[in-house]
Amino acid sequence: MKSLIQSMLRPLGLRLTRLESVAQPDYGLSVLFSTLKRFGFSPRHILDVGANHGNWTRTAITYFPDAEYTLLEPQDHLKVHIQDLIGAGHKIRWINAGRVPPTDPKRYRSTSLLGMTAAPSPRPTAIERRLRQLPFRSRPAMTWLSFIIYEFPNL
Repeated sequence: MKSLIQSMLRPLGLRLTRLESVAQPDYGLSVLFSTLKRFGFSPRHILDVGANHGNWTRTAITYFPDAEYTLLEPQDHLKVHIQDLIGAGHKIRWINAGRVPPTDPKRYRSTSLLGMTAAPSPRPTAIERRLRQLPFRSRPAMTWLSFIIYEFPNL
């Protein structure tokens, strides 16, 4: 059956093929990291600001497995998503860090939309965007990015 269809398509300059065998364009982090590696880039330490679930770091580790990684993320509960990388022996340090301390913590909320969270937002902004609001004071203590350089001078 396949050869019959192929013979009918051939005069039209067409060919029947499986989608899996068609080369798909490669975009994203794998292209970036492979290009960097091809040019001899070999980082000793990589800083992932806004690590979230660790997907960026997970991809980077496949290209730069010997590098040390420092992941900065205000949502400390997401650390569970990188435990397998730590367990595999990768040099990873997780720092619970936010961008800047709020001037009035009572006015800020941690917001969430579709399971993805954002940096603390002023309450009116969170309400306008219909984001689920969590009291700021219920979040774990964290380091602010502005203090990271003092707390981790070897970073």
